Amino acid sequence: MKKNWFDSKVKEFSSIGGYQKPQLNENSLKLDSNENYVLSKQFQNDIVSAARKNSDVREYPLGGVERLIQKISKFIKIPTSMIGIGNGSDQILDLILSNFASKQTKVLTSNPTFGFF
Repeated sequence: MKKNWFDSKVKEFSSIGGYQKPQLNENSLKLDSNENYVLSKQFQNDIVSAARKNSDVREYPLGGVERLIQKISKFIKIPTSMIGIGNGSDQILDLILSNFASKQTKVLTSNPTFGFF
């Protein structure tokens, strides 16, 4: 008897360890709940300073997405078609669902989750 796809996925994902909060590094800047201790605090400060000089950091920039995708593609050497940009988690999740889900698609979520969904 073939193993049920769902059961095999549950078993596969059950073996993944839970989230471990990274150790605090005094040379880094915590930007939100998405910790990134790979980038140095000075590098982050330089980026924020440059952004502050070139734009109003209180607003999402309009019309720069294509240019950003091109720069990211060139920097990490992957095709532009493999890069998606969004203005926050809810928009990115909405883009994923609207492009890959249909009325026949079943989606599994956890509780708690974003109220948006």
